[in-house]
Amino acid sequence: MRDWVGVVAFATVACRLAGNEPPRTGLRRVANATTPATMRQSGYLMPLAAFILVAMAIMAATLMRTSGQTGISVAQEAITLQAFYAAESGAQLGMSTLYYDSASALTQAAINGRCDAMNLTPTFNASGLSNCNAAISCTRSAGGTASFYTITSVGNCGSGEITALRTVEVSAFFE
Repeated sequence: MRDWVGVVAFATVACRLAGNEPPRTGLRRVANATTPATMRQSGYLMPLAAFILVAMAIMAATLMRTSGQTGISVAQEAITLQAFYAAESGAQLGMSTLYYDSASALTQAAINGRCDAMNLTPTFNASGLSNCNAAISCTRSAGGTASFYTITSVGNCGSGEITALRTVEVSAFFE
């Protein structure tokens, strides 16, 4: 379009110099034909830049939230594992108390008495279980000449929002 405008403008100038009326053509003179190309842009880069900035901000916020949740998840997993080990250690302490008490004989009546009286709450001071404790109890049932024992140990670790409870049950019998 710009080339035709130049041809028409040249023909118009040539005709006027010769003293003739310029020819009428179907081409119209374009108002912005002489303005630079940068002046005619419609401005699509500004909204595009704003869109890109908003998208990047949303992605950054999502990434920050995800990494924060991952940190809490890792801490919760570690506390859960410690609670399991505290419960397992409590169950071992319960079995030891039930069967290996050197103060009394290993008879069914003595073991029944130790099971009925068992209500232990040890607090651990080992490096891996320093913020843990356990609640240990024993229940018994009789079956003919044998007694069946169930030691229940509940390990509890952590404090505040990040805590965990795990339960371990151990069964044994004595004839």
